[in-house]
Parts: sequence; structure tokens; C-alpha cells
Amino acid sequence: MNTHYLNPAGRLFEFLNYVWLASDQLDAKSVWGLYLDVIPEQEPAKFFRAIGGVLALPDEVRTSVAGVQDGPFSRERLLRALPAAEAALSIAPQLPSYSVAQMKLHYDKGTLADLETCSELLSHGRQGGRDIEFAGMENSLAGIRSLADEIKVEATESGLPSDVATLLWRNADAIVRAVDMYRILGTESVIREFDAFVGSLVTKPVAGDAARNTPALWDKVQKLSKEIILMEAAFAVPGQLMITAGNFWTAIQPGVSAVVSALAS
Repeated sequence: MNTHYLNPAGRLFEFLNYVWLASDQLDAKSVWGLYLDVIPEQEPAKFFRAIGGVLALPDEVRTSVAGVQDGPFSRERLLRALPAAEAALSIAPQLPSYSVAQMKLHYDKGTLADLETCSELLSHGRQGGRDIEFAGMENSLAGIRSLADEIKVEATESGLPSDVATLLWRNADAIVRAVDMYRILGTESVIREFDAFVGSLVTKPVAGDAARNTPALWDKVQKLSKEIILMEAAFAVPGQLMITAGNFWTAIQPGVSAVVSALAS
């Protein structure tokens, strides 16, 4: 997995670098759509949600940098790229009217270099940082997406009450959309949507009971819990305390058990 996707500076770098490498003659809207894996004319709602995620990245960078302890670079240095990056993103309201060449007038290779440096500092010391890369992350995301899709199917085909089926479908679909947008929203968004999914089952006992009493559905909920917690643990453990992939499940199984117990209570 590209480790720049693990922090907002890296995600902003990857997006702007993608545009930078695109042909100047292309229209910016098409290039944004290609990066976001959305055809704007066919999925306008998804496209505009994704744009919202892009526009939020500079503020997310500021928040992340504010939490960094003193290091080799000042906070001002780490944030130096943001004015140019925000100028480039400011074309969003008039996106169809801009070419790639016009967008690139707002930033340069120095902007990209500054964002790359900021990203590397923000990822330093994390399990998923550049020193130690968790190679199975994209496979994990694919598995999470597949399980969430399967939960959507089970929710609609298991004879559940319509309000319960709708609740489960919407929460599972939110996880699918978060996985699809991880290059912009990060894996944190996937975890947040899973937390919301679990929360809906805990705070709505009827839905929780219905899920537990539907074996095929409940099996997928538990498998999804395992995949999410594995992914979260992969980036929560400092590099020097790394647990090998083969021992991950043993190390974090109590966390999964806690999730299942909360759902069952």
C-alpha cells in the first residue's frame, strides 16, 4: 500500500501529483474523476462527496501537524505548501471550466516536495510508515468491502423487518463508500463508519437482536469486526513494537471479543 494514503498530507500530495502528471490539455474535471474513480456525469452525488473530501484535506493537514511534537522541521515549514495547494483546489466550484494546465498554474514541484516531506514526517514511527509497510493493507480493504457488500445482501434477503434491513444496509453501504474513497478519506474513515455500524446495533436493540438471530448475517458481522480491528491494529502499533502478521490475531483477539460482547449485551 502507498504509505502516503495514511495521512492527509500524503493524500493531498498524491492527488496533486496525479494532476501534475496529467496532460495539460485535459479538462480538470475529467482528471479529478479519474483519480477519484468516479465518472462525474454518471455518479454526480458520489463525485461531489469525493470533492468534499479533497477540499477538507488542507484543514486535516493543519490538525495533524498541530499534534506533532517538535522535530527537525518547524510547523510553519510543514504547512508551507498549503496556500498553493488551497489555491489549486479553489477551482472546484468552477471545475468544468478549467484545464489541467490552468489548475497547475497555482502550484509547482516545490509544493509537491513540501507535501511529501510533511507526509513522511506524519507517518514516521507508525506501523504503516515508510520504514515498515503493511503489505496486506489493500487486500484487507478489499476484504472489508466484500464483507460489507455481503452484509447488504443479507440485510435485504434474510426476511428482516424493513426498518432493521434498511439500518443495516445503510451502515454497511457507508463502509463500502469509505473503502472506495480511502485514497482521499484515509483508512480512518473506514474505521469511523464501522464504529457507527456497531453503535447502531448497540443503541437499537431490535436491530442487534435481529442480526444475532440471523446466523449468516451475524457470521459476516463478526468477520467484518475481525478485519476492521486487524487493520486498525496494524497502524496503532509503533514500528519498534511491531507484531508479525502471523501473530496479529492472537494479539488483538480480545478486542474483537469485546466488540462481539458489546453487540450481544
